[in-house]
Amino acid sequence: MAIIKGSTIENLTMADIDRQKTTLKILSERNYIKCLKLDLEATDPFMEYEGDEDRLHDDFYAITDSLV
Repeated sequence: MAIIKGSTIENLTMADIDRQKTTLKILSERNYIKCLKLDLEATDPFMEYEGDEDRLHDDFYAITDSLV
């Protein structure tokens, strides 16, 4: 199990809190990820998942770029 946090997305992409939540929501719906838990209401939103971590990071860069 791995965890991706909104703060990690912010540190890597400068995404604000709304974009962090949107990115996590989109990632949770991807077919290459098994989302175990998604908490968008936490102080630091996060997703617990199983899946391809390298692909996940590539994907969240693409998602945050498209939200600008």
